[in-house]
Parts: sequence; structure tokens; C-alpha cells
Amino acid sequence: MERFYAPSGEVHGSSFLIVAAALAAGAVLAPLYAAASLYVPLIYLNVILIVLYGAAVGTAGGIVARKTLTLNPLLAGVFAVVGGWAGFYASWAVWIALVAHFGGAAFPGFKETLGYLTAFGDWGPLLGEPRMLVELARLVNEEGLWSIGRASSHSGSVHGLALLGVWIVEFLIYTISAAVVAANEARTPYSEEAGEFLKRQKQLNRGVAFPDDPLQRGSVAAGLENGDLTYMATGDMVEPGETGYYVTFRSHPNSRWGTAEISLTVKKGKKSETKNVVKNVMVTTQVMQTLTERLR
Repeated sequence: MERFYAPSGEVHGSSFLIVAAALAAGAVLAPLYAAASLYVPLIYLNVILIVLYGAAVGTAGGIVARKTLTLNPLLAGVFAVVGGWAGFYASWAVWIALVAHFGGAAFPGFKETLGYLTAFGDWGPLLGEPRMLVELARLVNEEGLWSIGRASSHSGSVHGLALLGVWIVEFLIYTISAAVVAANEARTPYSEEAGEFLKRQKQLNRGVAFPDDPLQRGSVAAGLENGDLTYMATGDMVEPGETGYYVTFRSHPNSRWGTAEISLTVKKGKKSETKNVVKNVMVTTQVMQTLTERLR
């Protein structure tokens, strides 16, 4: 048995449905994102919006990747991005239409925006006019609309190359968010034996002590990072929440193997910090049973 789980890279004809799912999610959320970006004219907050938008598209693609047993993270990410780009185009069309309709002097109210969006005939045709969309975007870029703080005057707004740079970064963030989320879904351990994805279990209550000796600490960390879980079966146990290594399994009743994820929790007074040490370590059901009986 391999030490670490790695996706098989399996792809099917139905995998192309990932593109359709990402496109649908991007298109449905396009008006919401476009309108929200008008109500939040701060670049910093728009970063959060675009990350959420891209993650939602990636999630839609990732769900279909799992349904179609697309066990190739790279292609799952690419398919989600391809479909997501079409959705992103739709968001641009809506955003440009809103700016052109309401202007940049003042942000429209909720009722006005909702009324305009529901009147699809007013802005829908722009989806089929990419040249007009580019021309309107050029005009917006010349005038300037966004601001680093919140300035409504032309002199305080970002325009020209600066605004173009913002748009490019926005596009890249959206693309990366969608790709990463979709790829992570396709990377979920799958058991051919069970014919299903492994299910994440609750973290075991007890942990194993973090060594006091710096030399032992280094060797233990190196062993765990290399997929050797011997220390989890032999080290001194600690009570829940104390500083130490903790294990979480992914398993399935019909699979003779599962995966383990080890995290390190460091308690600092009343607070604690947790970081991942290693994940997707392949283990047999016997190892899972042994560690579960010891650390539950």
C-alpha cells in the first residue's frame, strides 16, 4: 500500500459537465456579484467578494467532479475555470450595464437595482454584444469609478492603467479561487473497493504529547511528515485541547483502508493554535482501530 493517497487521474466523458455546472453557477451569481460590487466600492472588500464568487463557482464544479468520479484535480480545476470564465463574462456584462444605466455619481438603491436586474430585456442583450461591452468598459476605464478609499471625484478615482490592473487582479483572483476549490474536491480520497469517497470522521479526542526535547521534536515531526504514524501509537497521551498531535481519519465501512490527517495544537493560555502537519496518509482499518481505541 502506498504511503500517501493520490488521485488516480480518472476522467470520463461526463466530466465535461463540470464546465456546465461552473458556467451555470457563475451566470446565476453574476447579477448578485455585479450589484454587490457597486454597493461595496472599496477594493479591499471587493477582494472578499470575488474570492467568494470564485469559490462558489469552484464548489459547483467540484460537486459535479465528485458526482462524475473525476479523480483528476488538474482537469477538474481547468474545467471549472473554463465554465467559470463564461459566468465571469456575464458578471461583467451586468456590471457594465448597471454603471451605464445608473452612472457613477451615486450608487443606486436596492429597489432600483433589483428592478433593473429583473428587467432582463434592458441589459440581457449586452451579453451577446462583446464589442459593445469592451467599448463601454473602455469608457468606464477612462472616466474612473472605483477608489482606494471612497472618492466620487474623477481626481480621486482609479482609472486608466491602475483600474485596468485592478480588473486583471480581480480576474486572476476569481480564476484561482474557482480552480483551487474544484481541484480540492476532486482530490478527496476515493476508495475503489467501496465505490465511494471516504467520509471525514470526527477528530479523536485525545492527542499525543508534543516532545520537550528539541532533537526528539525534530525527528517526530519528520517522521509524521513522511507518513510514519508510529509516534501516535507510542507517545505519551494528552487530554483534549492540550498541546499535542491529534488525528482525524477518513474512512468507509466497505473499505479496508482509509486516510489519516495529523494536526498540531499548541495551547497558549486560554487560546490555542492549530496547524496541519500531514494529510492523506494511507492507513489500514487495523491501524485506525488501534489509534481510535487509544485516543478516543
